[in-house]
Amino acid sequence: MQNRLGETVDEAWYVLRVESTHDSRARYGLERRGFKALSLRIYVCRIDRRRKVHENIELMFPGYVLVRLPTDATPWAVVLRSPFVIDVLRHQSSGNPAPLPDKIADALLKEVDSTGLVNPHDVPKTPPMRAYQPGQVLKFTRGAYEGLIARFAERRSAERINLLMPWFGGERRISVPETHVEVVDE
Repeated sequence: MQNRLGETVDEAWYVLRVESTHDSRARYGLERRGFKALSLRIYVCRIDRRRKVHENIELMFPGYVLVRLPTDATPWAVVLRSPFVIDVLRHQSSGNPAPLPDKIADALLKEVDSTGLVNPHDVPKTPPMRAYQPGQVLKFTRGAYEGLIARFAERRSAERINLLMPWFGGERRISVPETHVEVVDE
């Protein structure tokens, strides 16, 4: 980064503590003031007690925002008066703002896209709607039925399909996300 005189200035990432549930608003306020800010997010997939899969993108560090600032003459008054910013993480001994060590910052930011999503390649992409034939054999690759085989019945929506599962001496119709199955090569 260069200052007003055109001189190169060293920068570092700092960690700001922000009001809970206002991470994105704090980041937006910092960006409006001309600072580069990130609230890191990750893709999370959880299975509840009923074996239902819940996919979501969540904050990696809720209540904290990373901000890139010059190491000398940092405008702390402007940063700390930004909306929803509570304080900066500080050294225990001196009480001065503590920059995030370069090794940790590099590791965190190595796989971040422009929106702050860490490891965006881990997020399943919604495939275009595939054309299946009635009765076509599909295998579950994710979710509660992983590894099981079913037959295609019909398309329910752009993201979900109905399948016929061989259960209890007959076939039962279930609705699943299309991203959870793949065609079995016959």
